[in-house]
Amino acid sequence: MEIRHPVRLTSCHLQDSLELDGAQTRQLDLSGSHLSALAATSLRVDGALRLTGCQISGNVRLSNAEISSGIFLEGARLGSGRGWALELDHASVGADVRAPRLVALGGLHLGTARVEGAVDLEDARIENADGDALDAARLTVGTVLNAGGLTAEGRVRLTGARVAGWISFIEAELSNPGGVALGISSCEAAQLTLRDAQPVVGDVRMHYSTFKVIEAEPQVWPATVRLDGLTYEALTPRLPAADRLALLQRDADGFVPHSYEQLAASYRRVGDDVDARAVQLAEQR
Repeated sequence: MEIRHPVRLTSCHLQDSLELDGAQTRQLDLSGSHLSALAATSLRVDGALRLTGCQISGNVRLSNAEISSGIFLEGARLGSGRGWALELDHASVGADVRAPRLVALGGLHLGTARVEGAVDLEDARIENADGDALDAARLTVGTVLNAGGLTAEGRVRLTGARVAGWISFIEAELSNPGGVALGISSCEAAQLTLRDAQPVVGDVRMHYSTFKVIEAEPQVWPATVRLDGLTYEALTPRLPAADRLALLQRDADGFVPHSYEQLAASYRRVGDDVDARAVQLAEQR
């Protein structure tokens, strides 16, 4: 179905789901509307898709969609608590995905999506305690992934993601008791920051990821981590080696020489030979 004009259905109440699978239009604006669900697999929008302030009691299916000028979900409320609240897997977005203050009762599925701009989840809340809160495996982001202030119940999965700028979990609360809370293995980004984040509840897996800078206080990390193959240039804030070594000793894989070598190298880069030697001595022990 091709709609040759912009579609605007703002502040509407639709009792049934809106079915737009395979449709093509110039713009789609549903801001402020109430829907039972949005089925728009393989949707093509030559402009923007606006769901700002929407109340959608079911799920939003945008798998394989092509959106030229961004997706706007500011202050929206999605999902019923069962399954995915938002499916954006294998989608292509020519600008940003903006979802600050989003409330999702169910997970967000962004696996293998490509976003040319930023993904903004600032102050969002995602509740999917029995599964993935955010599945962004193999996601590609052209600028930044901002999850500052995010509250996530369930696993946050960024396995294999590629982010040109930074990944931010500033002041975030990540919780998945008894499972992986943050799975960020084989990921690449310029910077990973968990500044002022709450202590992660659940395991963290970061093996074989690459960052230029990792910013986190030691108390952010949980009792179990996996760090083998993790590569970075610098850690901030700058702390004595004793404050960083405790994390390496909590690796679920046991003694991982690569982790000690990376930590020692980060101290040598800033000319701190004393702490570099302290790390090497700890490795030898």
